[in-house]
Amino acid sequence: MEALVQTGVIETTYVRAGAGEPVLLLRTSPTPAELDPLFGQLATQYRVFAPELECSAKAPSFSAWLCDIIQALGLEQPRVILAAANEQELAAMLERMRN
Repeated sequence: MEALVQTGVIETTYVRAGAGEPVLLLRTSPTPAELDPLFGQLATQYRVFAPELECSAKAPSFSAWLCDIIQALGLEQPRVILAAANEQELAAMLERMRN
């Protein structure tokens, strides 16, 4: 299910599926989360939230956006999974998280 959540002054689109412990899936892929096999596999055991990372570019920092989205979704101690297509995308995501 696709929805919007307000994170500070930013609206973030996310997809949600499954039930159980919360997982925040951060993906670099432009493919819709619903079509990602990892999203589907995780949703069989967890309550998965996959926000669109493009929305984070409008935030003062990636870490602030991440904290805001966890709070706005009411998640307590979610598992956070980084999913990237290759090492360069993963490195870029980790660098954004440092800022």
